[in-house]
Amino acid sequence: MSLLSELKRRNVIRVGVFYVVAAWLILQVAELLFDVLGVPDWSLKFVLAMLLLGFPVVLIFSWVYELTPEGIRREKDVDRSTSITSATGHKLNIATVVVVILGVAIVAVDRFLPHRESAGPAVSESGEAPAEKAVAAQPVEEPAEPEAPAAPAGVDPKSVAVLPFVNMSGDPENEYFSDGLSEELLNTLAGIRGLYVAARTSSFHFKGHTGDIAEIAKKLRVANVLEGSVRQAGNKVRITAQLIEAQNGYHLWSETFDRTLDDVFAVQDEIARSVGEALKVALLDESAPPRAKPTDNTDAYLAFLRGKQDMNIGGGDGYRSAVAHFEDAIRLDPEFTLAYAQLAMAWARLADWGIIGWAEGAEQIRGALARVGEGLADDPLFLALTGIERYARTRSGERGLDFVGPLKEATERSPDDVVIIEWYAYALGRADQDEEQIRQLRRAVERDPLSVRAHAALGYALEGENRLEEAKAIARTIMEISPESPEGPDLMANVADREGRYGEVVQWLARVAALDPDDAWSRAWIAWEYAAMGDLERAESWADAAEAIDASSPLTIQARALVAYRRGDLEAAGRIAWAAFDAGVDNRGGATDRLGSVAATIAIRAGETKRVLDLAKNRWEDVLDPDVPAEAVGQAFWRSVAARAVAAEGNDALARALATPLLAFEWQGAGSWLAAPMNALLGDAPGAIDALGVVGASELRVFAWVRFRDVAWDPIRDTDEARRYEQAWEAAVARELEVLRASGKEPPLPGT
Repeated sequence: MSLLSELKRRNVIRVGVFYVVAAWLILQVAELLFDVLGVPDWSLKFVLAMLLLGFPVVLIFSWVYELTPEGIRREKDVDRSTSITSATGHKLNIATVVVVILGVAIVAVDRFLPHRESAGPAVSESGEAPAEKAVAAQPVEEPAEPEAPAAPAGVDPKSVAVLPFVNMSGDPENEYFSDGLSEELLNTLAGIRGLYVAARTSSFHFKGHTGDIAEIAKKLRVANVLEGSVRQAGNKVRITAQLIEAQNGYHLWSETFDRTLDDVFAVQDEIARSVGEALKVALLDESAPPRAKPTDNTDAYLAFLRGKQDMNIGGGDGYRSAVAHFEDAIRLDPEFTLAYAQLAMAWARLADWGIIGWAEGAEQIRGALARVGEGLADDPLFLALTGIERYARTRSGERGLDFVGPLKEATERSPDDVVIIEWYAYALGRADQDEEQIRQLRRAVERDPLSVRAHAALGYALEGENRLEEAKAIARTIMEISPESPEGPDLMANVADREGRYGEVVQWLARVAALDPDDAWSRAWIAWEYAAMGDLERAESWADAAEAIDASSPLTIQARALVAYRRGDLEAAGRIAWAAFDAGVDNRGGATDRLGSVAATIAIRAGETKRVLDLAKNRWEDVLDPDVPAEAVGQAFWRSVAARAVAAEGNDALARALATPLLAFEWQGAGSWLAAPMNALLGDAPGAIDALGVVGASELRVFAWVRFRDVAWDPIRDTDEARRYEQAWEAAVARELEVLRASGKEPPLPGT
C-alpha cells in the first residue's frame, strides 16, 4: 500500500485539514476577544506559535493512534477487519464543514454587522485603500438624511471630543503613537467648518478613563465622543474608531482600519470625513485636492509625534526632549515644514519656562522659522510664531516691535486654538493691555475648561492686577482639576507673597517642591522667604537644595547671593553676584535686578565705581547719555545702576539727569526695582516708600530689605520716614516667621 493511501486510511490528511481549519477559527476568535479585553499584542503571536507547534504533534498522533469503539488505541494493535476509520473520517468531514461555517460566520459578523447598534460598535476589517472605502464616496449631505443627533440643552449637537485612543500594542513605549495620532485626528476634525471640537488638553484629561461617557461629555461640553484604539506592530497598524452620542450611548459610526504607517494620514482624513458626515456638518471643499502628507518619511513622522508628546508633557525636560525629537525629524526630512514650526514652539516654551534666556529663545525661534518657507506663510501657527519671536526679543530688551499684531491676526484666523490664544494673552499683558489679556484668557479657559495651563495663565494675570480673591478661586480650581500639578500651589504662593504672608508662601512652595522634585525655582524662592524672615539656617538649606538641582540657574545664584547678603557676608555676596555677571547671567525671574543691586552696592561701597560703570556701559553703550531715553527694560535697569555710581563719584547733576526720567518708566514691577531706589537716590523718602508700598499691604514684596541695603537708599537712610518703614517691615516679617512656627505646618528641612 502506498504512503498516500495509508495516510488517507488512517485519516491523517483529514485530521490535518480539520486542525488547520480549527486553528484558523481559534485565531479569529482570539483576535476579536483580545481586542476587547486589551490583551497585549504579543499574545496573539503566542497563540499562533502554539498552534503551529501542535500541528506536527497532531499529525503524528493520528498516524500512531486510532479511534475505536473501545477508545483510543495504537493503530498496530487494531484488527483492520473491525477498524472504523471510515466512519471516523466521515465525522471529521462533518466537523470540518461545521468549523468552516462558524469561521465564515465570525468573519461576516466582523465585516458586515451594522454599526448603528446601541449595544456597541461593529468591527469591520478592511485592507482596501482609503479611496475605495464606501464612506469616502458618500455625498456631503443629502436633504433627506436624518438631522444631526440630539444634544442636551445648551450643548451644540455638532460638537465632539476626541478622547486619547488606547494603546493596544502592549508596549508603553508606543504610547506616543496612539496619543499623537489622536491629537492629529483632533486637529483634522478642527478643520471642519461648523464642527465644535473640544480642546486637546481637556480631552486628554480623561486619558485611561473608565467613567461614564455621558459624564465626560458633560464636563467637556460636547454632545458626542470619538474614542478608539491603536495597535501597532512594526509597519502595520490597526486603528479602531467609534463615534458615540453621549446622551444615550448610541453608536453613530464605527470602523476598523488595517493599514501600514504610510497610510496613517489618509486614515485620519477618512475618520474625520466619516465623523463629519455622521454629525451632518459641512465638510471641507469636495473639489479641493486631498490634504497633503506633512512628510513622506515615516521615521520623521514618528520622531515628530514623539516631540509632540514631549511638548504636552511639558516642563524643562519635556521641552528639551521635544527639541531633540523635532531636530531628529528635520534631519530625516529637511523639508518637514511642520517639524520646523513645532521646533520653534518648543524653543518658545523653553524661554517661557526660564530654562533659557529670552534672547537665546528669540534666536532659536528665528532660525527655525527661517526654514518654514512659503508653505506656511499664511498659516495661523506661522503668524503666531512670528509674534512670539518678536515677543521674545521684547522680553530680552528690544523695544518698538509689534508682537501683538501677528498674534491677534493668528487668533482671528484660528479662534479656537487655545495655545495661540494663550500666547496672544501673554503679549497683551506685556503691552499693558491688561483687561483684554484677562478677557482672552477667560476665553481660553472657556474653550479648554480642564486645561491647567489656561487656568494658571488666567490666575497669574488676575494676581498681577491685584484681583487676589479671583486668583485664589482659579488656584482652587486648578487643584481640583489636577491635584498633582504644582501650578495651583504656585499660584497660591504668588497671591500670599503679594499679600505679605510670607509664612504661607513657604507652605505653598513646599507643596510645589514636593510635586516637582526637579524644580529649583520653588526651592530658591523658599530660601529668599526664609532670608527675608531672618531664618538664615533654613534659607541656606533651601539654597543648597536649589543648587543641587540646577546650580547654573540665575534664581539659584540669586538665592545663594541674597542669603550671604542678608547674613552680612558682603565679600561672599559680592563674589557670587559679580561672578554671575561675568558669566553673562540673564534676567530670568528678575535675577538681574537683585544681583545687580547687590553687586553695585558692594562695589560702590568699596570705592570701585569704575567697575560698576564699566559693567553698565558694557550692557548699554549709551547708559551715561541722558539725551538717549531708556526704551528697553534692561536699559532702564543699567541706567539706574550707572546713576548710583555717578552719584557716589559726586556728580549729582548727571546722577539726577539719569535718574529722574526713570521715575516715569512703566514696566512690570518697576515700582519696587526702579522707582523706589531712584526716588531714594534723589532724596525723596515719601516717594521711595510709596513705591515700595504699605507694610503688610499687597504691593509689598519680599525683597524690600534688599532696597534698604542698596547704596541708592543712603540719601534717605537716616530720615524718620525710612527708619520707621524699615522697622515696621522687619517686625512684620518676624511676625510671619512666628505665625509659620505656630501653625505646625512648617516644612521640614530639605532632604530630611
